Amino acid sequence: MKEYFGKYNDRDVYLYTIENDLLQVRVSTLGATLVSFIYKPYGRDVVLGYDDAKTYLDSHGSNMGATIGRCANRIANGEFTLNDVTYHLTINNGPNTLHSGINNLTGKLYDVQEIDNGLVLTTVSEDGSDGFPGNLSVRIYYRLDHDTLEYRYEATTDKDTLCNITNHAYFNLDGIASTSVLDHEVMIRSDHVALVDQDGLSTDVILAVKNTAFDFNEFHKIKDNLATGHENITLAHGFDHNYLFNEGDDLRAMMRNDDLILSVHSDLPGMHFYTANYLDGEVKGKANNYYKDKNGACFECQYYPNAINYNGFIKPILRAGDTMSHYIRFTLSERNA
Repeated sequence: MKEYFGKYNDRDVYLYTIENDLLQVRVSTLGATLVSFIYKPYGRDVVLGYDDAKTYLDSHGSNMGATIGRCANRIANGEFTLNDVTYHLTINNGPNTLHSGINNLTGKLYDVQEIDNGLVLTTVSEDGSDGFPGNLSVRIYYRLDHDTLEYRYEATTDKDTLCNITNHAYFNLDGIASTSVLDHEVMIRSDHVALVDQDGLSTDVILAVKNTAFDFNEFHKIKDNLATGHENITLAHGFDHNYLFNEGDDLRAMMRNDDLILSVHSDLPGMHFYTANYLDGEVKGKANNYYKDKNGACFECQYYPNAINYNGFIKPILRAGDTMSHYIRFTLSERNA
């Protein structure tokens, strides 16, 4: 189903609905954005969002539900060197580039093709956009399979470039009228996390999570781990940190409330866990909820932030003529089933 969702640069924005017996999902052509994710047996929408396209544009940089890229997270000082050429990017977050600058994939209008149980959304990030090399052609897939929403991307380029795409959904399993996820329990299958600096940049300092507030190898309430305390969590105003994973099992995280479980699977080597620390309560969301700090939680599967400028991490380089493809799967199940 296709419906009108507003205007962007004098062009129409549309909302597409896909559904099966368990799930109903709405996706916007602006930013290939996940606008709603409804567990039908409960009639409950578990992702934060807005009621029209204009509000997504006015949402104070929250990137609510959007496709993030061409290179997610922060790049130090807006610079990187590739093939002995140094590229200078748009600075949009303190001294750094965040989520690729101001002309990123979040603000693109996508073409849409309806497929069995899903959608394919396509766009191009032009050569030189925000300083990045290469025309990057992007295909975003949203597909339903029983209790699972799969988000997959494929990207090609005509010049060597960076490619590190993710989805920036904010989850709240209590529903869109809820104002906090602090009582939600989280499990993250990781033994190591990256510390951040005062500007939110993930450093190359890796912390073993055992016996720290970052340890979610067993389920813990978000508020309990915050209360445990760590100076780097204080610096970030909450969790805003990239977890690292070993090869093998693709389970990255789980979150649960009293009656639902969200499971996150991916083939990407990292995941940024973010507790909505910078939602400011200034923009009205769905259900007339003015989204504030800790209103949702994000599980942004991705490559290591700023990896292009560090040694020892997989660098998200896409070579001309090659194709990069990765998946993130969000599964909803009943806790007591």
